[in-house]
Amino acid sequence: NTYQVQVILHFFRAGELKLPYFVVSEGTHVASGMLNRYTLQPGITDVRSQVIAMAPFITGNLGRKVTMIFPDYGFGYDHRDALGPAIERQGGEMQRRRPA
Repeated sequence: NTYQVQVILHFFRAGELKLPYFVVSEGTHVASGMLNRYTLQPGITDVRSQVIAMAPFITGNLGRKVTMIFPDYGFGYDHRDALGPAIERQGGEMQRRRPA
C-alpha cells in the first residue's frame, strides 16, 4: 500500500543521514526487521501481534465463525491478512472479509 511504500522509502534516507525516523504506524513492515536501526516504532505494537493476541478471545468468547469488516486501506489490509491465520490457529473459520 502507499503508506508502507512511503515508510520504506523514507527509512533509506534516514539511514543515510543517520537520523532517527519515528514511524507512528502499526504496520508490520516496521516490526518485521526489514528497516534499518534508525527506524523506530515507539510505544505501539504491530498489527500482527495485536491480532494474534485477540484471536483466542474472539474464538473463545464471540464464536468460531468470523466475519471481518475492515477499513479499505493499508491499516485495514494488515488486519485482513493477519486475522484469518490467527483465527484458524485457534480452531475458528473466517467466513467473510468485507472492506468498508
